[in-house]
Formats: sequence, C-alpha cells, structure tokens
Amino acid sequence: MPLIQPITNRTLADVIYADARPDNQEASKGALNYTDLNRIESNCAYLAGQLNTYGYSIDITVKTDWIMQDFPYQGQIDRIRHNVDALLDALYRLPDSPQIRYWNSLDWNDINSLEQNLKNIDTLLQRMAAVFLRCGDAHGGDR
Repeated sequence: MPLIQPITNRTLADVIYADARPDNQEASKGALNYTDLNRIESNCAYLAGQLNTYGYSIDITVKTDWIMQDFPYQGQIDRIRHNVDALLDALYRLPDSPQIRYWNSLDWNDINSLEQNLKNIDTLLQRMAAVFLRCGDAHGGDR
C-alpha cells in the first residue's frame, strides 16, 4: 500500500471553520480526528517498512486502529512525534523539512509539520528507488 496522501496545508482559518461547525464533515481539515491519526500512523508504518526493505533498521510503534471515541493523550502524540523523528534520522532531512515541536500541546502547524515530513521521506524514498540498478541491467549488476 503506498503512502496515503498527507494533508500539509491546514490553516488557522480551517481550524476556525471546523470549530464553528463540529458536526460538519467538510470541516474535518481543520480538526484533528481519528482518520487523520490513522493516516499519519499508517504512513509511519509504511515508510518504516520501506526503509527496512532497503536495509535501514527502523523500529517504531504505531497504532492504526484509532476510532472516533479515542482521545490522543500526550504520550501518544509524543510517540507519533518520535516515530517521525526516527524516520527522518534514519534517512535524511530535506532542507524544507519542518522541525518537530515537542511541547505540551498540538496545533495545526504541528500536524502540518508531521505530515510534511512524512511526505518528504516518501519523496526521498521514491527518488532513491528510481536510481536503483537491477542485476543484469546494462548499466550495472553482473557483467
């Protein structure tokens, strides 16, 4: 399963809109919900799997069964932050990779940063895989 398209363009206006319309499905971009958490955690698992396939050693813990009634406590949010940091540390941080803030809260900027970093890691992995040489290819492998 490929990376699930991250949402990286949340704004304060999205949050205000979602806050004024808590039952509106269209307002979900401005509100962190279980589908966002499942997407972020699934993307962490996918990228860790890809890195492990390519010989990197990534050991993270993910939860991909968030439900509407779940509330992400500080320890769970920090676990997600550490997961993204571990993925970044294993590979490389693009120059535009935002810093991950560790603090006692979480806002739309933080979620954008987490998802942008996951998107950047996926971009790097795609670039890396695009230049792999296969055994027997004209430009590499057994000669």
